[in-house]
Formats: sequence, C-alpha cells, structure tokens
Amino acid sequence: MKKLVSILTPCYNTAEYIDRFIHCLVNQTYRPIEWVIIDDGSTDNLREIIKANEQKIQKSGIEIKYFYQENRGVGAATNSGLKKVTGQFIMWPDPDDILYETCVEKCVQFLEENKKCDYVLANSEIVDESDLNTVISISNYNPKNNFHDILYLKNVFNIGYMVKKEILDKAIPDLNIYESRHGQNIQLLLPISYIAKCGYLEEVLCCRVKRVNSHSRSFDFANRDIALERTLAVKKIVMNTLEKMPLEVLPYWYYHKVTADILKMKYKLMDGMLEKKTVEGYTRNLFKVMLKLLYEEMKLNIKYLIKRN
Repeated sequence: MKKLVSILTPCYNTAEYIDRFIHCLVNQTYRPIEWVIIDDGSTDNLREIIKANEQKIQKSGIEIKYFYQENRGVGAATNSGLKKVTGQFIMWPDPDDILYETCVEKCVQFLEENKKCDYVLANSEIVDESDLNTVISISNYNPKNNFHDILYLKNVFNIGYMVKKEILDKAIPDLNIYESRHGQNIQLLLPISYIAKCGYLEEVLCCRVKRVNSHSRSFDFANRDIALERTLAVKKIVMNTLEKMPLEVLPYWYYHKVTADILKMKYKLMDGMLEKKTVEGYTRNLFKVMLKLLYEEMKLNIKYLIKRN
C-alpha cells in the first residue's frame, strides 16, 4: 500500500490564487494525499472557494481537511496544522506556490529508494506573478550544506521539501515551532536538518511565484530602518528556534546574538547615538568571545559533517 502524503497549507486571504493551487493538487500523479488547510482568519472568500471545489478535490482522490482559526500568523497556523496531519510524509508549500504534476510522486519515490535520506528537496524555479511562463531563475543547491544554509539564512525560500513524518516528530517532539508572522521554513528546517540527511532531486518539480503583495516582498529594503527591523526579526526567529534544540548548538545562538548586537550598534553609531570609544571597547571584548565561539563552531561543523557522511 502506498504511503499517505500530507500537504499542509496555512492560508490567509489567498483566494486570488487558491484555484491555481487546487489545480496543482488534483493533477498530481501520486495518491493517496491529504490536504490540510489552516485558514488563519481570512477575510476574503477563501472558505467559499474551497467549499465550492471540495467535491472535485475529493473525487480526484484527495482527502481535504479544512480548519478555520482566528488570525495569529503563519507560525501559529503551522503549529495547528502539524497536529492534524496523519501522513507518513509531509510537505508545506505556500498556497501561491506551484507544484508540477509529478512533484509529490518523485519526492516519495526518492525517499523510498534512498533510505539514508530522511527528507528531500526538489529543485525549483522562480517566476514573477506578471508572467508565469517566463522563468527568472532556477535554484542550484547542495544538500550537504542544508543545515548551515538555513542557519546562515541562505536558500531559506526553497519550497520543494518533503520530510518523513517520523523525522519531523523526532526533530520537533511537541510539534510547536516558534510562532512568527512570516515564514515557517527556518523554524521547521533548522531542527530537521540538524538531525537528518537531506536528499536532492535535480529535476525542477515546483515553482515559487514572486508576488508584489507577498509578505517577503512587502518590505522596502531600500529603507535602512525597515531593512534593520526585518534582519533583526529573522535573526530572532533563528535564535528562538535554536533555543529549543540541543544545548550543543549554543555557539550558533551566540553567533546570531552577537551579529545582531553589532548591527544595532553600527546603526546607532551612524546616527550619533553612540560614541566610537564605546563601540571599540565592545568589539575588543567581543574578539575574545568570538574566538571561543569560532572554535566551538568548528567542532560542531566537524561533528555535523561526520554525521552526514
């Protein structure tokens, strides 16, 4: 019997492109699939569209599970959904992503044939919402560096992940990630990638759509204060995620804490809110701390590489 794949989709006011996502699901070549939708307090007609398509979805062999909750952000919606999925494999694409028809099938096939890998990343391409037929770029990826890529905020927007549910349960035993208003990849993938080996499918099996109104593109990074706020917010996500992981990752927590502090001091210095002597004294003391952190991180990196090979 084929194993059940759970596709978890937190949604908030996604009515304008949910039809496209439904089309992607019903055209998948793999079954069985359950689609778990967490409607995070949408105020558009998302519920009505899903209800109107419910019969079509079920006739295609996909079990649909729709849940509504008051708006609390994508982190809270993900936490709700993690407790409702029942499949042996899980994916968590955003509702504006595009899954090509063999995406689920080939991810399952890879994990069934490569027993040493506990999760897999399918290659993806990027298009703009104004022209879905023109590819802007294709992700080129090295799965051996998955943990460090996520840790240092590289490739965090890759979408084609599928993970064994038993590994997710082991990595996040309480099925609770740090709740934030944006992004769930960091919170899910940091603990998963730390304990498990990632496989990679070079074939392009999915597509990320760049949208003007998406959360990640709603920030004006040309504005220095907004860029700082966004950077610090992401570092906070990483730090809060690391806090729930084994104690040995503490040097990584300090890395993000220190770099966040340095960034804030840099901006204060530029604005004349700090004296240069204060910053110089901080950095001198920091140098000794960083040497120790680098040493501890080097040991962790060696341990991590040994675990992966």
